[in-house]
This record gives sequence, C-alpha cells and structure tokens, in this order.
Amino acid sequence: WVLLEVLDKLSPGIVNWKHATRPPVKTLFRKVENCNQVVMIGKQLKFSLVNVSGHDIVQGNKKLIL
Repeated sequence: WVLLEVLDKLSPGIVNWKHATRPPVKTLFRKVENCNQVVMIGKQLKFSLVNVSGHDIVQGNKKLIL
C-alpha cells in the first residue's frame, strides 16, 4: 500500500485505487495483487524492473528488488 501511495505522489492519478486492497491485507493473494500493480506502474514510469514480480516484493527478495 505504501509503495502505491509513493507512486501516486510521483505521478498523481496513475494508481487505480479501485483495484488496490487497503490494509490490513490478510491474504497473500491480495498482497501480491497490490505489488503486481506497483510493478506494472513502475514499468509505465520507465523504472528498471527486469524479472521483478509482485511475488518477489512480497517475499522480500533483496537480490531482485534492490
């Protein structure tokens, strides 16, 4: 959720809040869904996100997300 808020500050209106799940997010599926939206928006903003998925962010895979 925090990453979505940061991206919305960088580019207002880019986040589709209707598809985002508000905290507390109880299921892994919903967390991955939010993080997949973060990755999709990051790619739209031309961030380098090669081989990064929402699941990597949720799991905290430091090699891919740093």
